[in-house]
Amino acid sequence: MDQGDAAVWAAGLGIAGTLAGVLGGAYVQAGAGRKQVLDQETVDVRHRLREERRLAFAAVLDRCDEVVSALGTIIAARVQPDWCDEDNHRELWALANEALKPFNVP
Repeated sequence: MDQGDAAVWAAGLGIAGTLAGVLGGAYVQAGAGRKQVLDQETVDVRHRLREERRLAFAAVLDRCDEVVSALGTIIAARVQPDWCDEDNHRELWALANEALKPFNVP
């Protein structure tokens, strides 16, 4: 083998190494891109679920406030000295029953 053959071999191996590096890098980059998209989708889904849970909990807290205010009226009426348990107090319980309807689970 003379110097000419060695130069050809060196050039050929250099080109092959460059091509392998370029193709390998593209393959790794494509895999990383797919992983990034999947990770971002997971983050988006978790964020959406977190936001839905937050809104649902806020709605529950609002309903709890309505129940507390409705029960407050009943408590205030019961502590009055003229309260009679035998009387019909449906109108007092109407607000409380209405506020408790969303909490009824079938």
